[in-house]
Amino acid sequence: MIHQIVKVGQIEIRYLVDGAQKGGLGLFEMKVPAGAHVPPPHSHSNNEECVYVLEGVLRYSVDDETRDLKPGGCRRREVPCISSAIPVPRPRARS
Repeated sequence: MIHQIVKVGQIEIRYLVDGAQKGGLGLFEMKVPAGAHVPPPHSHSNNEECVYVLEGVLRYSVDDETRDLKPGGCRRREVPCISSAIPVPRPRARS
């Protein structure tokens, strides 16, 4: 199955499972170049989110806790909470 790539500024998102439609955990691949403008902290009311880093370093915040996730690192975000993700200045982060 081919999944369309959605571009938001410099960010590329390829949705594999839409968590909002399924009412559960969403799955997508996101490429975030270093220095890219990212969405502001936000929340989802109908789906959970889990970030797994493939390349680079991604600074990921859930509520008041921030972690730098490296390749193989992951972080789950349950409903409800506020989250944000920022690539740490390196070549590229991919999750």
